[in-house]
Amino acid sequence: MPQNVLDNMPNFSQEGTNGATLYLWSKNEPNSDNFIHKIEVTFNKNGFKMYHYKNYSFAVTKNKVSKAVAEKMVENFAKDFISDGEQLSFVHKPAYDSLYEKGVVESWVAEQNNTVYIVMVNLRYGYVEFFTKEEKLN
Repeated sequence: MPQNVLDNMPNFSQEGTNGATLYLWSKNEPNSDNFIHKIEVTFNKNGFKMYHYKNYSFAVTKNKVSKAVAEKMVENFAKDFISDGEQLSFVHKPAYDSLYEKGVVESWVAEQNNTVYIVMVNLRYGYVEFFTKEEKLN
């Protein structure tokens, strides 16, 4: 995430939900419960499960990145945040098409030991927007 985004999230909370722990960094509109933007991180008994940056009205500076740069971001994200992430091989292919605009937010997918890892990068603003780890459906 760009440093100005992280610096603009003064609120932090933690809560348990359905056998998982949700960590939430956020900023709200003045005198309101409405978010300006937030980062959600979830851990369960198996470790890191989900990451999601949601921007509702925060002005993020454009920092366009190529798919090659985005792929390197995915590799670095995996190494830094996913157990054994350096052993995963990510492939650029569609995931969650209905949620993201093609050419703006693109996905990289890796599969290992019946688990699917999805990392989505915002190419317009140059950051990892979403990550999830899911059991592969047979």
